[in-house]
Amino acid sequence: MKTAKVIEDFECLSFADYLSLQKKKVETALHAWCESSKEKVFKAASYSLLLPSKRLRPLFCLETCKAFLGSEEKAIPAAMALEMVHTYSLIHDDLPAMDNDDLRRGKPTNHKVFGEATALLAGSALLTAAFEILSKADQVSAKVRVNWVRELSEAAGANGMVLGQDWDMSPPEDVTLDSLQSLHRKKTGALLAASVVMG
Repeated sequence: MKTAKVIEDFECLSFADYLSLQKKKVETALHAWCESSKEKVFKAASYSLLLPSKRLRPLFCLETCKAFLGSEEKAIPAAMALEMVHTYSLIHDDLPAMDNDDLRRGKPTNHKVFGEATALLAGSALLTAAFEILSKADQVSAKVRVNWVRELSEAAGANGMVLGQDWDMSPPEDVTLDSLQSLHRKKTGALLAASVVMG
C-alpha cells in the first residue's frame, strides 16, 4: 500500500518539480535553524547555508530513505546535518589560508562579507550544529542517532573530507590518475557516500 502511494505521488510530478518539492523540505528545516538566533555568527552561518544550492547531499539522503520506504520526515535531521557539514567545508575552503576565493555560487564568499574570523567561526558553528541536530533527533532511535554521528564524523573527518582537502592543498609533484581519483573520493565522495548510508 505504501509503495503504491510513493509511486503515485512521484508520477503526478515532473522530475524537476519533484526535486524542487524535495529541496523545499530541506530548505524549510534549514531556514528554521537559521532563524533560531539573531547572533552575528548565526547570520554569517545562515548567509552561506541559504545560498542557492542543488542540495545534492540532502536529496541523496531523502531519496535513499524513500527507496527503502523509510520516513522522510525522520530523515530530515540527517539531511540538514549533511548540508551543514558541506557548507562549513565550503566556507573554510574559501578562506585566504586555503583557496582564497572571492565568490561562491555567484555571491561574495563568507569572509568577504563578514571577515575572516567570523567566517571561520561560522564554519565551525555549522560543523558542530550538525552533530547537535543529529544527537537531538529523538524521532529516531538512539542506535540510529549513533550510527548517523559515526557515519558523518568518519566521512567528514581526518580520514575523509578533511584528508581530501589536505591532499588538495599539498598535491604531489607527479599527479597521477590514481592520486586524483583518491583525492576526489575523499574530498567529495566521502560525504556523498555518507548521504546515501545515512538515508
